[in-house]
Amino acid sequence: MQFFNVKFSHTPNKRALEDFCADHDFGVLELGRLSNEVTIEYIYDDPISPNEVKTLFAEFEGPRVLSVEKTHISTEYTEPPIDVAGKFAVNLGAGRERIPGFRRLDVPAEESISYEPSEELTPDIVALLPELPFPDESVDVFRMRDVLVEGEVTAKELGREVKRCLKPGGIFVAIEHKGFARAFSPLLKIIAGPERAGKPGYPSPGFFWRTVYQK
Repeated sequence: MQFFNVKFSHTPNKRALEDFCADHDFGVLELGRLSNEVTIEYIYDDPISPNEVKTLFAEFEGPRVLSVEKTHISTEYTEPPIDVAGKFAVNLGAGRERIPGFRRLDVPAEESISYEPSEELTPDIVALLPELPFPDESVDVFRMRDVLVEGEVTAKELGREVKRCLKPGGIFVAIEHKGFARAFSPLLKIIAGPERAGKPGYPSPGFFWRTVYQK
């Protein structure tokens, strides 16, 4: 992941900027009111220079880009303190992540688009999101990180399945990029209801947005 400070001639329209960034594999990190200086994140590891970013933003139908500078933002985060002892807990789209107490759900290792197939990638539960292979109200804890940012599943589709499978009193934990908060909102509205959407259960260090919801 790479981060850039972009300075515009004047403040861009937030919705237009979010849409443009999403179409070009960027995320806007600021969730509040924008100014003419915005921090964006390029979601892939392929090298991209400030000049390339500036050239790309020449296509943006908004204020002119005055400058682009590379910056650093901490990507560290801490897991919310969820006790999964004796519970059926599932890590959605787990990839290489191995978290004690969680079953790893993902596509078959040979179909992974993020890594080369390996024993390390073999999931405990094979499934293709958004469909979840669980009975209604059968899962105690769902946890996911960077699932929506991949763009292969919509928030509404996944939200309906998570809500269906989560037990009464069950817990849903999501860790997603702040730049993709608008894409995440429909999922939380389905699971938690409009009054709870967009209200993180714990502080959000770095650029991650953490949400904890108990059904």
